[in-house]
Amino acid sequence: MQNTFSPVPLVRWLLPIILGITVRYYSSMDSFSAVWMSIISALLLLLLLLIIKKSSKTWSFPFYLLLFVIGFAVADIQLTNVENTISHPEKSSFVAVIDEIPAVKDSKTVAVTKVIAVKKDGQWIALDKKAIVSFIAVRDSVLRPGDVLLIKSGLSLPDPPVFPMQFDYGLYCRNNGITYLAKVRKDDYLKLNITEKSLKYRLLNFRGFLLKRISHYFGKNDEQSLFASLTLGYTASLTPELKSSYAKAGVMHVLSVSGLHVGIVYLYLSYLFWFLKKSRKTLIIHSILVFVGLWLYAFISGMSSPVIRSTIMFSMFAFAGIIGRKGQSINILSASAIIILIVSPLQLFNVGFQLSYAAMAGIFIFYEPINSLMPGQNKIIKNISALVAVSLAAQLSTLPFTLYYFHSFPLYFLVANLIIVPAASILLYASSSFMLFASFDNALTSFFADILKVLYSFFNHLVRFIADLPWSTAYGFSFSFVDAVILAIIIAFVYLLLHKRESRLVIPLLTIVLFLFVRYNTRKITSNTGTMVFLTEVSYNSQVVTVKQGDSLFHFLANKKYSLDWATQNFKAFYGIKDEKHIMLSELKISEELTFNGLSVLRLGENDFLVKDEKMLLHIKVLKTGTIQKAECWKIDRSNLCKQNLISGLQRTANDKKVY
Repeated sequence: MQNTFSPVPLVRWLLPIILGITVRYYSSMDSFSAVWMSIISALLLLLLLLIIKKSSKTWSFPFYLLLFVIGFAVADIQLTNVENTISHPEKSSFVAVIDEIPAVKDSKTVAVTKVIAVKKDGQWIALDKKAIVSFIAVRDSVLRPGDVLLIKSGLSLPDPPVFPMQFDYGLYCRNNGITYLAKVRKDDYLKLNITEKSLKYRLLNFRGFLLKRISHYFGKNDEQSLFASLTLGYTASLTPELKSSYAKAGVMHVLSVSGLHVGIVYLYLSYLFWFLKKSRKTLIIHSILVFVGLWLYAFISGMSSPVIRSTIMFSMFAFAGIIGRKGQSINILSASAIIILIVSPLQLFNVGFQLSYAAMAGIFIFYEPINSLMPGQNKIIKNISALVAVSLAAQLSTLPFTLYYFHSFPLYFLVANLIIVPAASILLYASSSFMLFASFDNALTSFFADILKVLYSFFNHLVRFIADLPWSTAYGFSFSFVDAVILAIIIAFVYLLLHKRESRLVIPLLTIVLFLFVRYNTRKITSNTGTMVFLTEVSYNSQVVTVKQGDSLFHFLANKKYSLDWATQNFKAFYGIKDEKHIMLSELKISEELTFNGLSVLRLGENDFLVKDEKMLLHIKVLKTGTIQKAECWKIDRSNLCKQNLISGLQRTANDKKVY
């Protein structure tokens, strides 16, 4: 087993677990078959472990196979737990516990709840599922974590996407262990005289108390939202405009509590208890206090996967000094990933989880090779070079994920990180000190809050300035999954080239780069010059016909304008759409023809419309009720017409069973 249990084995332990989770996640087998497959595989592995001698080189094979089965089994357990188990849940009253701090929106309050019982056929049935409940027209803070509610409005399942490449909310819910949704009005729920008082809910309510104190001193504004996000990981109050500015500037990671924030808290706690480092016995107390402080902060800040990952890492670093061993970064990172994936295996498919681990792995792997190329004549230049190396390492390792998921790239990320990250660190230290006195209403605390408001306002304006610079973000990266994998291979070759410094790697690296360049540009030219037609159902019995022509997007609506940004955001980024128009068919006069960039729209009669360009004819028929009855498309090929099927989202009717 010497090969398996090497000084840094956990990366190799992690890979079969990831493989097992992935196989189960994309497997079409039913849950019953998956469970039996796991049991049989485990028994076979046990038999192999008993037969094979420990000294045998083949020992590692059953060990890795066991890890694969563990990954497969834990994924199956979570997938089974998140499945819908109630027929017609929309007709069932239910009892739920508020499981997280509710987020107050413009006209509603949204809360993640734990459904503990459902009323079915006149009887209450115990249940253990999670649901996101939207309380319509409820904006006060009467709901708190641990409150038990009786809700009469019933449950629903997340709707499937209605537009190509649209964010799949149902998939997001499933990956986060959420089964149901519910919309509840004021008269549809009753707060019971029962409250869960576990440690989890006590800590969450303490977090809610701190958020109220922040609002008391800061009010409801962007400064308060940034303070709550930076210190407590509460992102619900961040406005879309503010998040967009941070994304364009390339410093989105500052907004949510992650490794940066936990690392600062680790240093803060370490310096706070510096006097306990004098002897080995007091060092143990020091490590325990830092450990407890880190996990209290993790609970208070929301226990997101980046927080858990970072807290596990720094906890291991805290205890590494006691046993006299220097923590191995990649080993510790892998250990935290194994723990998280065993507990919550579907986190593997969350974008935040992937970006978080890719960034940390990139820093551990690429920092030293990149930093060795940086200038370092004096201490100031060395510190700047170190920040540049960290930023480049993180961006390099997350590049395939960024281009695949967001189809854009912040061009000023390096400048932004050099300025924003040190400033954010200072703000976090100051904010953490302020939180120690936030419970006391006095002139000194108010003065401290006024100073912080000015600093946070300046911080936000600085980010907005960088985001608003010309060409701050490059859009239109049409990266597919295969492209992202090829780019990851290229980055691996770059690392080997920097680390090994072997010239023989140059030719295969250039070959792969050329292959990706030809593949990417060939597909991009083909997709951007073609015309695509989509039929989208924005709500029941309300449809929109969308035509993509080059880098323009046209939405044809019957008599009501819909904002499709929520559905088309990823599509527009993927194809680099520069122009978007909404055309109301009901406003066109009979025989009137409009032209947009070579696309003609003609009203043939009371209910018939024709859309055409050099390669396509589209006939749209509208009912008298103002809804689109049908849309038929023909492709013009050498003066011949060939009927084409429209590319459509998953169309739903009232009788459809909504599934993930």
